[in-house]
Amino acid sequence: MQARSLALILAALMTIGSLAGCIEPEIEDHTHEEGDHAHDENENPIDDGTADGDEGEDSPEGDTEDEHIDEGETEDENHGEHETEPESAPWFCNSSGMGGHHMDPAYTDMMKGQLSDDDCAIVSIQFAAAAEWASQWPTIADAEADGWHMAVGYVAGMGTHHVRLNDYWMEDDVDFDPEDPEFPGTRLDGIFEYDKPEFLMYSGTDPDSELVGFAWYVKTDSTTPPPGFAGDNDWWHRHLSLCFTNDSFLVVGEELEDETCDSANGTNVHLQDYWMSHAWIYGSWLQQHDVFANHHPCLPEDGPLTDENDMCWMDAMHGADHEMDDEEGSDDENQHS
Repeated sequence: MQARSLALILAALMTIGSLAGCIEPEIEDHTHEEGDHAHDENENPIDDGTADGDEGEDSPEGDTEDEHIDEGETEDENHGEHETEPESAPWFCNSSGMGGHHMDPAYTDMMKGQLSDDDCAIVSIQFAAAAEWASQWPTIADAEADGWHMAVGYVAGMGTHHVRLNDYWMEDDVDFDPEDPEFPGTRLDGIFEYDKPEFLMYSGTDPDSELVGFAWYVKTDSTTPPPGFAGDNDWWHRHLSLCFTNDSFLVVGEELEDETCDSANGTNVHLQDYWMSHAWIYGSWLQQHDVFANHHPCLPEDGPLTDENDMCWMDAMHGADHEMDDEEGSDDENQHS
């Protein structure tokens, strides 16, 4: 990835945040000085170099401006680890949610909040890289034509989960142990790559369903979340047991009895050592309240809500418990909270 492209992506995400009702930031550019952003799996990929990018220029080829991140800067690199002032920080550098329905005991008595200047700058780079990489597959048709497989169908609050299996199938793996699963040849492993999320999430199952978010999936152990993103706002969660169909690697249930899973020609795979984190930074599918929330309120069971006046977008911006004006109907509140 060229440094200039990364700077332009940073510029666009910040613009999206300000248009969604956040304070428009004045941030310095902390992108790489040169070279491809791809990194060795065992090395720290963050660079302290800088690159220039003009906010008004065209997006990189193959991307649209709505699919990018705005310039992530901090006020002064000499500020050290103090918290960035909210007036100058990108919206995604402050989270006030609780992570969602799957908060792990690892985060008991912890609180999310404002990232430090340094962590904010790093997260800006990390998100920009992930958004640019994922933008190669804006629809399900694009993804599946390029080897992405739907492992989880459309689920309320999340959409689908598409993964690259690289010709791996459980039924062909004679060494597969559902009690201690490994997925050789895939990226479902113990390596966190901030710029290449393991899962792409789409707004439905039709070929033109759009990319709405992505998720990272990393193996550690049953008590220790991955180091993950800079700062402490990325609260990872686990799905302790999922029933995968043997012939199609499709999840058909969570924490099912073995007999129930067997009747669906599936295998209960115990995933207590695998941790997942979502990020809502793509296109219009932002979660200003908590960028790392597990669910998006505008993805209900019956399909995505794209009307910008729907109450779900207020929930995404302020959280489901925000105060609403009297004229806002209680029906919308109950439907999308």
